[in-house]
Amino acid sequence: GNMIKCTHIHDNTEKNDDHLAPFLGTIEWDKMMSKLRNIGYSGALTLELAYKYTPALESYVMHSYHAVSYLDELFGKTGE
Repeated sequence: GNMIKCTHIHDNTEKNDDHLAPFLGTIEWDKMMSKLRNIGYSGALTLELAYKYTPALESYVMHSYHAVSYLDELFGKTGE
């Protein structure tokens, strides 16, 4: 965990490298954030997103913002 300095994150449908915003695909983010926390990851999480799958840019940006805020909450959870 302390050897990894940054990682890009995005969601997908398990069929393509979709680059969807978190929670729009099939990744179980609560488990993923728990695993990163448990290995001592302290680097940056960078969104790597594609816009082509969503018709309304403003709502996609807002969803992405709230998704990252929630991922931050999941990462900060303790006591698992």
